[in-house]
Parts: sequence; structure tokens; C-alpha cells
Amino acid sequence: MPLLSPVSKAFEEEQEQGGTSGSIDFDDSQTLVLQLINIYPVTTIIIDALDECSKEARRRILNFLKTTLAGASSMVKFFLLSREEGDVVFNLKSFPNLWISSRNNQTDIETFVRVETHQLIAKGSLLLHSQFKESLEEEIVAKLAKDADGM
Repeated sequence: MPLLSPVSKAFEEEQEQGGTSGSIDFDDSQTLVLQLINIYPVTTIIIDALDECSKEARRRILNFLKTTLAGASSMVKFFLLSREEGDVVFNLKSFPNLWISSRNNQTDIETFVRVETHQLIAKGSLLLHSQFKESLEEEIVAKLAKDADGM
């Protein structure tokens, strides 16, 4: 497929200005993304590991989110994956959102840990010579599921 008009235009402008880095700066990226969003009736943008960005990068991204949500002429949805950092929660609280907490996964995590631990014991890969397999299995499952903290 050919490049969309805003992308090819941004590339041509970069070339005209002697750009050789092959990348554009944050502000130009934001402008380009807004132009691309406005081409489609609905756009979904996925941002993973927002909490792993530096505070400055996270601030810029959150400002981008707010600017995009306010300035887009079509519907835009953001799917953010992040721990509940204070600045993330604060900046997005005024927008309609659906929070899914990792704590919602605790039952699934415990089930997974229980099945995997049981299989390792049955194969002899874990607790092979233990006289207390059942009690240790329960202790292992409880500890791993608790310490997984939803992950």
C-alpha cells in the first residue's frame, strides 16, 4: 500500500530540510499522528509500559494524549498499559475511561500457578524427593500467586 498523504508529506518536508536522521521529533510526531487520526472515523492507539518511561517522557505522552483527545475531529481511543502511577491517574481522570486492574487477574493467576506447579511435581521436576509434597505444593502456590501481584 502507498504511504498515506500526511506521512509522505512529512517525509518530503524532512528531505527538503536536509534531514538525514530518518526520524522526526516528538512535536512533529504529534502533528503527524493527529493528521492520521483525522483520516479515519475511529482510531485506536496502544501505548504499552507507560509507567516505564521517565517522568518527563510520561508527562509529554500524557500531554499528547490530552491534546489528541481534545483536538481530534474523529473518534480516538487509547489503550494504555501501565501501573497506576499517580501522574497517569491524575491526568486521565477527567476523560471517560475503563480501568482494569491487575488485581482482577488474581484467580486466573492462582489457577495457572496451581496447574503448572502440580504438573512439575507430577513430572518429577519439583519436590522429587520431598516427603511433604502436598503441603509444600500448597505453600508454593500460595506464595507465587501472592507475590505475582497480578502479573
